[in-house]
Amino acid sequence: MSKNASDFQTGDQVVYTPGHANGDTGHPDAEVGFVTSTNAVTVFVDYNRQGRGKPTSPGDLTLLRRGGDAPLNKGQYNGTCYRSACDRHPAPWYNHSTGHYYCTTCAFDINQANHADAMRLFGHELCTRGEHVEVS
Repeated sequence: MSKNASDFQTGDQVVYTPGHANGDTGHPDAEVGFVTSTNAVTVFVDYNRQGRGKPTSPGDLTLLRRGGDAPLNKGQYNGTCYRSACDRHPAPWYNHSTGHYYCTTCAFDINQANHADAMRLFGHELCTRGEHVEVS
């Protein structure tokens, strides 16, 4: 489906996926940013929170969340981290207790804080990587 600049609004959180990533929003070269403005053909995205938008083709962007809304893919595999105070992307770490996915930083913190209980209950860390489980 072709995307247009009019599909995006100021304040939207988006991820830019370069052509060589073949649409993989979890690719290491993908960048998360916020829409600062649009015109008829271009979306201007601030990737480093400095207030200046970089012109970006709408076809290279994926909407993560509308300005002010919760991320559209929060807690899903390679979506946005499920921790409420975190919006990092991608989230490849599956939490065996919550059933949702977390970013690397949050998964490390969760594993460190819950190591003894997780080992006793599950026999492994609470958050493990590489298990794609459908989350409802």
